[in-house]
Amino acid sequence: MSIRDYYKLTRENFSLNPKQDASVYFGGANINGRIKDRLETDFLEERSVPKFMIFGQYGAGKTHTLGHIRYVLGADPYFSVGYPTEVRLTELPPLRSRDTWAKIHGLLVDELGRDLIRSAAKSLARQAPESVDPEQHFFENAVPFGDTALRSSQAKIYQALLFTGRQETVAWEWLKGRSLSADEKATLGVETDLSGPMSYLNALLNLASLVHRGLGRKVVLLVDEAESLRSVSDSNSVDEFTSMFRKLMDNDNNVLGMVLAFQSEGGMEDAPEMLTDEAVRRRVGHDSGYIDLTPLVSEGSDVKDFITEVLCYLVDQEAAKAVLEKEGSDVDPGMFPFTVDAIEALAEYVMEEPGRQVPSQIISKMSTCVATAYRDGMRTGHACRLVDEGIVNQVLYPDQES
Repeated sequence: MSIRDYYKLTRENFSLNPKQDASVYFGGANINGRIKDRLETDFLEERSVPKFMIFGQYGAGKTHTLGHIRYVLGADPYFSVGYPTEVRLTELPPLRSRDTWAKIHGLLVDELGRDLIRSAAKSLARQAPESVDPEQHFFENAVPFGDTALRSSQAKIYQALLFTGRQETVAWEWLKGRSLSADEKATLGVETDLSGPMSYLNALLNLASLVHRGLGRKVVLLVDEAESLRSVSDSNSVDEFTSMFRKLMDNDNNVLGMVLAFQSEGGMEDAPEMLTDEAVRRRVGHDSGYIDLTPLVSEGSDVKDFITEVLCYLVDQEAAKAVLEKEGSDVDPGMFPFTVDAIEALAEYVMEEPGRQVPSQIISKMSTCVATAYRDGMRTGHACRLVDEGIVNQVLYPDQES
C-alpha cells in the first residue's frame, strides 16, 4: 500500500509545493492579513500599484508568499474585479560586482512575454479612431515615460508588433535592449536604441502602460531571490540599481507594481543596500513597506496551528475520519496521522531554538515523521500506524535512540 493510501493523503507524498499550493497560507494569519491590507492600500493610495518588500531567513516562506500574492490578486474577486492585474512571478539571476540594470532588463521584458505585449498593442490599436494612425495613437496613449525620441521610437515598435515575421522579431529585440543596425532602424523607423539604465526602465514602464491602456490591467512583477543584489558591490553599479528602484517605487509610476522578496538571516541589517536606501524607504512607506516573515511561527501556539493547518490541507479529512472510527481511535481527524502528544513534542522541539521556527524545516520534520511511521507500519503489518511521540522523538533526536 502506498503512503498516499495508507495515510489518506491528497497527493503522492507528504509535501508542499510553494507555487502549486499557493491558494492557502499556513500559519501567520496576521502576516497574511497585513499583506492583503498592503495590497489594498497600495491600489487605493498614490502608489496605485503594489510596491513593497518581504524578507525572512532561508525557508521562511518567501516563495510561497509570492505565490500566494499572485493567487490572491487573480482569484480573490475583491482584487481580480476591483483591481485587475497581469501578474508575473520571476526571480533575479545571480549577479556580479559590476553588473548593471541591463543584466535584468531583458529578463523582465521576457517575463512579460511577447504574446501579452502583442495582445495589448492589437487591442489598443483597435481603440484608435478611424482618423488616427495607430502609431500616433500609441504615442499619445501608451508611451508616457522617457524623452520624445524614446517615446516616438517605442510607438513605432508597438506598430511593428502588430505584424509577424522579421519586423516583429527585431522590434522585440529592441525592447530587450539590443542595438539595431542602421538598416533595421530605417525599416522600423526608430530614432534611437535603448541605451543606459533610464531608457531601459522607461521602456519597461511604457510596456506596462501599454498593457494598462490596451487590456485594462496593471502589471505586477513578483521578484524572488532579490538577495542576489547583495553581490553588486561596485559603487557605480550600486548607484545605478538604487536609482532604478527609486524610480520604480516612485508615485509617478502608477502602472508597474513590484514586490521583491529577499533572504536575510540578520533582519533588515542584512538587506541589499539598494533596497534600503532612504529614498526607496520613503517611497514604500518606511518600515510598513518591509514585511518580515519571521512571525509566521514565532510562538508555540503558532507552531501548533501551522502543523494542524498543514495536516488538514494534505490529508483527506473524510477518509481520515473513517479510518479513525474503524480503529476506534479518539484522535482528532484534523490532526491525523499525528497524535496530540506528537504535535506537542514537535512544537516543543521547534520552540527550543529560533533557527527551527521556519516553515520549511517544520514541514520537513513532519514529512520525515510520517515516512518513519509508514515504514514501521508496513514492517509490523499495522493497519494504521499513527505518528506518536515515540516516532517524533526518534526523528528529532536520533542520537538518543538506543
